[in-house]
Amino acid sequence: MSAKKRSVFGIILVVIILVLVTPFISGWMFKDKYKKLLQGLAEDLQLNIEILNYHQGWFTSDAVLKVTPILSSTNMPPIPFANMGVVVDKKIIHGPLIYDTENHRFKFGRALMLSKSTLMDDPKVIFKDSSLMTLAGNLDGEFQVTPVHFVFPFIGKMEWQGIIGTNKIDLKDYHIVSVKSDVKVKPFTFSGEAGTLKVSNIVMEMSGAYHPQFGLWDIKNTHRLASVEGAFKDAVFGLKDLQFDLATHLAQTDYNIELDVNVKQIVTPILTFNPSSIKVSLKNLDARALQTMNNPNVTPTDIKEFYLKVSTPKSVFTANTSLKTNQGDFNLDWNLNWPENTPAFQNYEALLSRMKFTANFTVSTSLMQFYLNLLPNDVPLSAAMTDPNMPSQTVSQRQMIVSNIEELQQKGILVIDKDRYVMHLIYENGVLKINNTSWPLDAKTIINEIEKAQQRP
Repeated sequence: MSAKKRSVFGIILVVIILVLVTPFISGWMFKDKYKKLLQGLAEDLQLNIEILNYHQGWFTSDAVLKVTPILSSTNMPPIPFANMGVVVDKKIIHGPLIYDTENHRFKFGRALMLSKSTLMDDPKVIFKDSSLMTLAGNLDGEFQVTPVHFVFPFIGKMEWQGIIGTNKIDLKDYHIVSVKSDVKVKPFTFSGEAGTLKVSNIVMEMSGAYHPQFGLWDIKNTHRLASVEGAFKDAVFGLKDLQFDLATHLAQTDYNIELDVNVKQIVTPILTFNPSSIKVSLKNLDARALQTMNNPNVTPTDIKEFYLKVSTPKSVFTANTSLKTNQGDFNLDWNLNWPENTPAFQNYEALLSRMKFTANFTVSTSLMQFYLNLLPNDVPLSAAMTDPNMPSQTVSQRQMIVSNIEELQQKGILVIDKDRYVMHLIYENGVLKINNTSWPLDAKTIINEIEKAQQRP
């Protein structure tokens, strides 16, 4: 045999060895890495992940997992759906050269994991995903929830076209570093004797970076819902162009949260909301206090101290609600902060005594009148609800609200400016001012009132 032929034969032999032997070695090495990956994901996502079965083959391996959320401490209120679990059947194709049987193409990576997941309580809901562990040790995936069809006797039928999406997870030492995900929730429809409901596509763009020292995320999420249409009996309602934005950011030990909700229109049987928005900003929260609340064994004492510790002298809380309706407008904005050089809070009295709180409230007189017209005027209520000294008299619900509004106007708490009810409130240095009228209110009084309210049944 010539040297040239021997070289060709040697190359072919090496290729055969790589193709036949490497997948077995890769699968053997991946099994240990996979267990470490599941352990890291369980810790990061607060899940219980149990390997029910793992069978290693030559070119592929099979695994069955049981995934359930970690239950909170018995000292905490129960969480809905806390016992919901998922059974995951996985087919693991060994690397480094992988043929993706779902998408019919070759890929390079440590392993390709094809999964089919079902809810323990309802196996009809099926979640499929394929996730490639790259040579760098990260995860690139595609997933979908298959369409679901239900028929409810004497009620109607529901059709949901499922979910499709992609995700990219960067890992370090088998723990999450960052996540990027794009999800499309397909249309949902319900029809029956009672009426119909149609929900359009929901598009979700999500990205996040994990900070394991505090168990917190830097998040940037945007959710968009184009439309909802519903009709039940004689009532028609709908929604157009809803957008939900959430952003969080950790800077050293300061955690910031920004929430922004905007909607173009909401139609209800009694009121139509035109472009409206809700914005909330929480800046400079103490990340160490938030970390305490991430502990599944948090105690009632931890919860009580949380509200004291999560606020810092640098904290700034703001919110704005703007609702525009076909009957008038409603606006409420408020701001809560503390002066510069405020020392760390040792107790609630220290927190409240130097707090500065401002709020502005306006509502159209036409919207207020519309609300009053909705209240029954012929259903008597005990006058003791408004005046304990008049138990023998009765007033209607509408009369009671009108009486309260008139009383607020007499005290200067609520004033009319053209076509709006207006209230301007500021609390600073232990003094509460409402529309420039001072109302002494120190920190101890506030604490006493809060404690009294907590003791009421």
